[in-house]
Amino acid sequence: MSNELPNKHLYKLSLAKAQELLVQRQISSYELTHSVFNRIEEVEAKINAYTTLINKSVALKQTKLADKKLKNKSRNTNLTGIPYAIKDSFVTKGVPSTAASNVLKSYVGQYDSTVSAKLNAAGAILVGKTNLDEFCMGFTTETSCFGPTSNPWDTTRVPGGSSGGSAAAVAAGMCMFAIGSEHYDSIRQPAAWCGVVGLKPTYGAVSRYGIIAMASSLECPGPISKTVEDAALVLSVIYGRDLHDANTYSTEEKKTFIARDTKNKIKIGISLEYLEDFVDEDVLSIFKKALKAIAKLNVEVTEIKLPPIKHTTSIFEVLYRSEVASNLARYDGIRYPKSTKKFETLDNLYNSTRVKFGPMLKYLMITELRSLSGGEFDCIYKDALKMRTLIDDYFSNVFKKVDFIISPMSPCLAFKKGFYQGGRYKSTPKTNKYRPFIDMVAQLPSLSGFPGISVPCGFAKGLPVGLNIYGPRYSEQGLINLAYKYQQNSK
Repeated sequence: MSNELPNKHLYKLSLAKAQELLVQRQISSYELTHSVFNRIEEVEAKINAYTTLINKSVALKQTKLADKKLKNKSRNTNLTGIPYAIKDSFVTKGVPSTAASNVLKSYVGQYDSTVSAKLNAAGAILVGKTNLDEFCMGFTTETSCFGPTSNPWDTTRVPGGSSGGSAAAVAAGMCMFAIGSEHYDSIRQPAAWCGVVGLKPTYGAVSRYGIIAMASSLECPGPISKTVEDAALVLSVIYGRDLHDANTYSTEEKKTFIARDTKNKIKIGISLEYLEDFVDEDVLSIFKKALKAIAKLNVEVTEIKLPPIKHTTSIFEVLYRSEVASNLARYDGIRYPKSTKKFETLDNLYNSTRVKFGPMLKYLMITELRSLSGGEFDCIYKDALKMRTLIDDYFSNVFKKVDFIISPMSPCLAFKKGFYQGGRYKSTPKTNKYRPFIDMVAQLPSLSGFPGISVPCGFAKGLPVGLNIYGPRYSEQGLINLAYKYQQNSK
């Protein structure tokens, strides 16, 4: 058994350390997974990170098989015997796959998503499905039909979203790592608010097959973990081409990512135009300290300009909302009329939907299908696609000057619960102030399919602050190296 931790506290180990101790036979998968389940029993009632938990006896039975496999291994290059969790928007065979919506609350997966299949093949032990905003539509994990998830650092606050359950589960020690998905900042933002690492891969680097569809041209599965090294280990397993997903065809069959401290000179770009005006003083102070620490790591920091936010926001909203509305319309075969004249009020149209969607999704489906309608498609949706290409071209020039772009992951600390009320998110002068900055750090990487990583960089008022780094397509190894270098030198 480990000399570092008593048996009941093995859940505190990093994935990499647990992997090492499993091979050395200092701990067993049974002990590790048992510790994780005990931790779940201890804190899950306060956190509500899970929508479904795997039967403990079933999971522990799998650990015994894992321990047999590990017995004769000198190295564990896979994830054999490591307990993990996965966002409940990924289909898992024989396990409820609900997307946190009443529409799918009774649905049990009939097959495995590519990501879950790869993790299972690598020997990882699934302990549960994590909570999320309904159909990933939200950023606080308050719109779930299973109720809101709490932030482990302060249970009166939200963990972020939509992968809030995954981030909270990792932060609270209820799994060794978790899988989330990102279309906006749904991996990186909750990771930042929960004080863990969130890695968004390049669009198409990890298969979307088996994800309950939301915004298809933006969706990126990725790991949430305790350390950058852990994220690299998980990405090595889930990365690669998949015949079920045509978007992965430009990706290598398999790639191994290793977190290492390289000596190469790195150029970092930073956009200063939004920092002073749109970021809270507490967060900005932590970010400036992180920036000074990074500047000492053989890194050159230079100021850059980013595309006008008013344009990128409009593009993102059209594409994102249109795809959500289109994907969700399949669940009840709903077809909306070209005109709302036959309804006396919008409320009548709103209430005419027959599905069990939450109020936020009902409203979105009704209002946003307009951009896909016959008379509006060319002048709204197609134009947004063209503008998206121009954004790509803009960044192609930016990344000729710098290797990566850096910023705070969020302009503020985790919100208090209750931000989502009555089917809408609150709009206040303070939250409206944050919007331009959130759009800059979240939408731009998603629109262009760039990879990004959020790394913990400090605390303000007892709450975590995250550092956001993103780069050109397929620059995951470079991102991992830089984030790892920062994490190692900022302890």
